[in-house]
Amino acid sequence: MNNKTTLTMACRLKLALMTALLSTSVYAADGPPGTDIYMTQLDKNKSGIYQAGPFVQLTTHKGYDNQPNFLPNGKGLLYTSMHQKADGNWQSDSFEYDFASQKLTNLTNTQTSEYSPTLMNNGQFFSTIVERENQQQFWAQPYKVKRKPYRINQAEPVGYHVWGSDDDLVMFVLGKPHTLQYQVNMDSQPKVVANDIGRSLRFVKSRYSFSFSQQKGKTWYLSEYYPNKDKVVNLVPMLAAADYYTWLDDTTAISAVGQTIYQWRYDNSARGIRKASEADWMPWLDVSKYCKTKVTRLAVNAQHSKLALVCDEK
Repeated sequence: MNNKTTLTMACRLKLALMTALLSTSVYAADGPPGTDIYMTQLDKNKSGIYQAGPFVQLTTHKGYDNQPNFLPNGKGLLYTSMHQKADGNWQSDSFEYDFASQKLTNLTNTQTSEYSPTLMNNGQFFSTIVERENQQQFWAQPYKVKRKPYRINQAEPVGYHVWGSDDDLVMFVLGKPHTLQYQVNMDSQPKVVANDIGRSLRFVKSRYSFSFSQQKGKTWYLSEYYPNKDKVVNLVPMLAAADYYTWLDDTTAISAVGQTIYQWRYDNSARGIRKASEADWMPWLDVSKYCKTKVTRLAVNAQHSKLALVCDEK
């Protein structure tokens, strides 16, 4: 392993730990890292290639606006925002952005910090990672209904999560190593299905799989876990400088390096056209006109008509 590879792997692991363990006390003096969320419309041309329109900046306050998750109905998105309290510490809450009204709503406004808001399948709760008892716990928060929040399971410390369509889910659980844990339903116990994983977790409905990034030796892969087979498959090596990815649709993955978004076609490898390699990630979209620093997180709505990205503030 050369020095460059060792440095890249070490930076990935350090950044994963720092990002997952966002603590309000850490930012008492200087504040959290500044990020903003941008969004664009997606269309397909006659050749079936996705095209993106102009980006609109959804968040403008100075500070941390991050972790966008689209609502299933396509009418808005949930995200995490940090604001400074009177005592100088920083508080993270779950917000909703409504596309029609362009209105922001604080959904939690609690004394604890919440991260990664994701609407649950019943539509009455959204799941979050909550800072309680010096741990990152997995909780359900009421969504526009008069219900009490409740803890979903005893796993901790949880960094990220994503739901399947049958109330199953996977979680990024911090540790040495970080693990991907699968829970088949709300009453079951989670089990470890993969080690040394990254921060982007996605559900792919057509294959009923959960995708994630995973380190194997010197290489990071975009991988999938298939619950019905209890099997992990490495799909394609990730771009060396990429940390996040998402899917435009079930056959087109995208990932960002700097101000360029790359895409990879799953169907080329599935049909045996060629074995997947890092070179198969092709430049798709230059967003330097809107993001002057670098792109990190990416999210696409269920209708494949909107793309959100997170850009570091200057």
